[in-house]
Amino acid sequence: MTEAPALPKVTPYLIERAEDLCPRRLRLAFQNQKGDGGAFLRGRVRDALIEDARAAHAELGPPNPASFHVRTELLPEEQAVQRRAIDHYLAIFGDEPVRAIDHDDFDRPVERQGVLVGGWIDLACEGPDGEPELRQFELWGRPMFAEPADNMTILLAVLRLSRWVGDRALRIRLADLVGGRVVESTVPAPARAQLVDLYEQRIATITGRTRRAEAIAGDHCTACPYVPGCPAFR
Repeated sequence: MTEAPALPKVTPYLIERAEDLCPRRLRLAFQNQKGDGGAFLRGRVRDALIEDARAAHAELGPPNPASFHVRTELLPEEQAVQRRAIDHYLAIFGDEPVRAIDHDDFDRPVERQGVLVGGWIDLACEGPDGEPELRQFELWGRPMFAEPADNMTILLAVLRLSRWVGDRALRIRLADLVGGRVVESTVPAPARAQLVDLYEQRIATITGRTRRAEAIAGDHCTACPYVPGCPAFR
């Protein structure tokens, strides 16, 4: 039996670089083709932190500090980042009662109009009155934008969480767990229509540019997983 072709897949990086990424790399990534890139090692710290944060909010209440553990299998410098992140998480959120929701439906890409929508959803939770909140964590010193229109990771997360949020307003908090900063925004239900428009505009840009096959050398080549066979490097 012939396997069905993989659905195209969009990530926050592709949405962000829709207009200027090399068309060849954009096409291969959007077609969900595997490259030869190595493991995303920064995810080791993130994955451990997310696992513990979700466990810390298994029940409605402030985070349980006993749920956080510095992983011995991590490298010493990774352990230092994780330890700092734990301290800042408890300092920022330690007095706030929330309950983590079941993330099973949000830990894998979801299909939206024939496109798999990926990206990270760190901690989705509800407050004492059932108010929904998305907590995203920054560990690598990137610019801090909590507005979905300015942060493609948050944009895709908001779209993926729409069914769970329903007609409620979604509170978004982006916490820099290395620097100890937090920024936030709120997305009322009516405002999500504008975010859908932005997403669809970016998808249209991607599909339009992926019809071109030429390779363009640039800063995106450094971490490109599709360099083998690239015409720009012949």
